[in-house]
Amino acid sequence: LALGVALVAAGARVHGGHEGEARREGDRLGRPGHGHRAFFQVFPHVAGCHSESTACSAWLDFNTAQRIAVELPHGSPTGPIRLDPANMSCVITIESVVVRRASDGEILDSWTEPEAIRRLTPALDMVALPGSHAATFVSTGTDPQLLLPEPSRGAMDQPLVLEAHLR
Repeated sequence: LALGVALVAAGARVHGGHEGEARREGDRLGRPGHGHRAFFQVFPHVAGCHSESTACSAWLDFNTAQRIAVELPHGSPTGPIRLDPANMSCVITIESVVVRRASDGEILDSWTEPEAIRRLTPALDMVALPGSHAATFVSTGTDPQLLLPEPSRGAMDQPLVLEAHLR
């Protein structure tokens, strides 16, 4: 499956393609502070599971506000979309997550308020920080995950665009 990614930020680098490409290159680059590059991943739920083969990734720059737009040509027909906002231990602030229908840009679901974003389901290495005016999470390892709510029947069974604003 071919997936597309756009990353918009001043001086941001773009990586479109499958997670394996980013992970292999990231592994060669080492640890944070030593050339390591973080990446953001989106996993649609296709054929009953989240799979590396359908994941899409974008490089992240540290301490930079970024807008990531990920095309999901087959949608997420069999379950919730999973976000992996980083591949390392770090602090992540998510300003918004929006799922749009690709054909006309209509918003199907959105999480734009900090309290709504904090109510998304963190898993594995992801912990929500309480309070504050922003939706801030701590990644305690290399595989933090955030699950969007289960979609309405049929709503995600079409080409989608997921947009995320984060720092």
